[in-house]
Amino acid sequence: MWTALGSSSVYPWNIPVGRTMRWVVLAELAAFALLYVWLRPRRDVRVSAWVVLAAALPALAVLSALWSPVPGLTAGRALTVAALFVAAGAVTYGVGASPERRGEILLGILAGCVVVAVFG
Repeated sequence: MWTALGSSSVYPWNIPVGRTMRWVVLAELAAFALLYVWLRPRRDVRVSAWVVLAAALPALAVLSALWSPVPGLTAGRALTVAALFVAAGAVTYGVGASPERRGEILLGILAGCVVVAVFG
């Protein structure tokens, strides 16, 4: 919700505190997701092609700051995408081998992105 309020250009939804809070909320999400992984029992990690593809998008976004006309803004947005991917990956890893739970979590993240896009 804070991301939608901070990103929106629509008058009633665009509140100044939303811009600051979206970074705080994203940092909290990533921190709690990584803490969740840290507290889970260790297990073998298999890196599949999907993981490599998922890591390629934020990596390309960060790299694109090199040829951007506004590198600082591009890098900031790229790091936002990277933080979201790290949080999603950490939560997905943390739920274990249950494909149903992983699917539900990733679907929830996707639904949140859709809500932000609609309100934005």
